[in-house]
Amino acid sequence: MSKPTAAARRLLTKRDDQREATGRRFLDAALEILAEQGYRRLTVAKVGDRAGVGRGTVNYRFTSKAGHGPGAPG
Repeated sequence: MSKPTAAARRLLTKRDDQREATGRRFLDAALEILAEQGYRRLTVAKVGDRAGVGRGTVNYRFTSKAGHGPGAPG
């Protein structure tokens, strides 16, 4: 078994917690919109509005419905 890297060993920061909470809000908002309006009516802007974050945050995390931006995990 390999040893954890320095990044894996580091302690989580408040910023990490905020980033994770924002991701959960995005997911919750997207699921709500999907349930209410369906995939075709789902937009990145609607998800951001419902999640309560600015357009810049949405565009940084997600480039489109199908893609991830540079700040998105995975």
